[in-house]
Amino acid sequence: MAHHAFKPKRKDPKTGKPIVSRIWHGQYRLEGDLRYTRQSLNTTDKRVAEKRLAELVRQEEYRREGLCTPAVLTEAAAKPLLEHLEDWLDDLRARSRSRDYTRKLHQRVSHLAHQCQWERLAEVSPEQFLRWRQRENLSAKTLNDYLDAIRSLFVWLQRAGRVNANPLEHVGKIDRCGRQTFTRRALTDGEVTALLAVNEHRKTIYLLALHTGLRHGELRSLRWSDVNLHEGFIRLRAEATKAKRGDLLPLTAIARMVLRQLQDDASPLGDLVFTGGVPSHHTFAADLEKARIPRYDHRNFKVDFHALRTTFITNLARAGVPQRQAMALARHTDPKLTANLYTDQEALPLAAAVDKLPDYGMANTTEHAHGRSHEMVAAGHRMSQPDARRRLAEVTEDELNKAVAGVSGRQHATPTDTEHKWSRGDSNPREIAVSGSSAGVLTLIGTPASDSSWRVGTTTGIELTNDRSPCVFRSV
Repeated sequence: MAHHAFKPKRKDPKTGKPIVSRIWHGQYRLEGDLRYTRQSLNTTDKRVAEKRLAELVRQEEYRREGLCTPAVLTEAAAKPLLEHLEDWLDDLRARSRSRDYTRKLHQRVSHLAHQCQWERLAEVSPEQFLRWRQRENLSAKTLNDYLDAIRSLFVWLQRAGRVNANPLEHVGKIDRCGRQTFTRRALTDGEVTALLAVNEHRKTIYLLALHTGLRHGELRSLRWSDVNLHEGFIRLRAEATKAKRGDLLPLTAIARMVLRQLQDDASPLGDLVFTGGVPSHHTFAADLEKARIPRYDHRNFKVDFHALRTTFITNLARAGVPQRQAMALARHTDPKLTANLYTDQEALPLAAAVDKLPDYGMANTTEHAHGRSHEMVAAGHRMSQPDARRRLAEVTEDELNKAVAGVSGRQHATPTDTEHKWSRGDSNPREIAVSGSSAGVLTLIGTPASDSSWRVGTTTGIELTNDRSPCVFRSV
C-alpha cells in the first residue's frame, strides 16, 4: 500500500510559469490496484490533508474487506440516485449556476438513470453505461456530454463523502473527429446584406454579432454597464460568458455606431442592451427564409445563429489577421478551435494566396511556352484598368481577335469553379489565366460600348468566349 498528499501543479497558459494549487490532493494505491487513485482532500493545511488521506485509505480497505462502513456511506447507499441528483442541483443553484445549465444536467442524468435502470448509487457501473452508449444513435458530442454529466455528479458525491470512488472515472470519451452531425459555415457578403435587409430591429443585433462574435446568450445578457463607447470596448462579465471568464473585447467602428444608436433609444430604467431579447433560433430561421439564404449548402454545412460567430472569425482570417490575434478576439484558448472549427475554408482567398508565390525566374519561360500571353489585350498594347475604356476605343475588333488567335494557356480554375464563386455571392471570384486553343471573340465585361461583340470592363477583366465556355482573364 502506498499513499501520499501533494499539491497539483499546472502551467499558466499565458506566461508558462508553474502554478501550484492551494488545495491538497491525495493519491493511494492498495494491494492489487494497477494505478493510483487521486482525490481532492479539500483543505489547505498539510497535516489535515494527511489525516484525511489516512482515513480515506482506511475506509477503502474496510470496504474491500467487507467490514463496517461509515454511517454517511451507508445512508448514501440507501438513498435513491435521483434524490442525490436533486441535492447536487440545489448546490449548483446556490453557487449561481445558470438555470439552463442545471436543466441540462437534470435531463441527462435522469435519462441515463431511466435507460440503464439505475436506482441506487451501487448500481451505477461502466459496463451498463457502455452498453447504453452503443445502443444510442446520438452524436459523439452528445454522448460525451452525457458522460460528463454523470461523472460530475459522482465527483460531487465524492467531495461530499457519500461515495468512495467514481465508477465511471476511467470510461473513455468518443473521438469527435469526423463524427459531427453538422458543420457550420460562414455567410458570404451577399448573404449578410440580404439578411440585414429583412428586419430593421433585428439588423442591429445581427450587425453586432457579426462585428463582435458574441454568442446568443452573451448578447442576451449584455448590459450597458459592460459597454464603454468612449474607449471602444466591451468588458464581458465572467458570469455572462460560456467559459465563465471575464474578457475585454474591442469594438469596430460599425459596432460602436450600432451601440450608440441603441443607447440613444434605450429606456433610462433598463440596463440590458437588448430589452426586447435576442431573436430565437426559430426567428432566425424565418429570417433566413425571407432572405432566401439556404440553411444547408452544397457541402451540407449549416447556417444558424451561431454561424454569425463563424462568419466573424472567418472574416478575420480573410482580412489577414494573425491567428494568435484572431484566437484572442474569438476568446478561445485552443488555436485549433479557431483555425479548424470556426474558420470556413471555402470563404478564404486561397487563389489569391497562391498567386503570391515566387516565380523563380520562370515568368519569361512561361510567356514563350504559351505564345503571346502578354499581347492578348489591345493587340499587344499594355493597358491599365482605369484606362481600359479609353484604350479600347482605339483598338479595332480585328486587332482584338488577332491578339487572341492561337492563344493557349494554363487554366487555374474551371468555369464551374467560377460559377460556384459567383453563386456564393463573392464580389471578386477567382481569376482564371489565359485558356482556349482557338480564336474566339474577345469580350471585356461591362456595359456595351457599341454594337460590336466586345464590351468595356473597368474592374473585372477580359472574357474570352468560344464554343465551349467563357473564361475570365486578368488585364495587363
